[in-house]
Amino acid sequence: MIDGSVEREVKLRIMNILYSDEIPDQRDVVIFCLMDACDMFRTLLGPVELNRMRPRISDISKLDLIGQATTKLIREIQVALVATHAPLF
Repeated sequence: MIDGSVEREVKLRIMNILYSDEIPDQRDVVIFCLMDACDMFRTLLGPVELNRMRPRISDISKLDLIGQATTKLIREIQVALVATHAPLF
């Protein structure tokens, strides 16, 4: 994967799904869930476009129960990490 072809292919698939009415396959839904949970859509979209695409991202992320559970767990871990590094005063 030195040439980055896999990364480009995944980005292209994600962008194609994002800007269409296509219902993604299970693999792509999981990728959407992980990208959403880890706030990675900011690396693909500008702030205005991200705001505009937020409903589509949310709709796709809701298509998979395991993806939803994974997203919830990632967010809980993020909150716990922030809490452990917060000042105690």
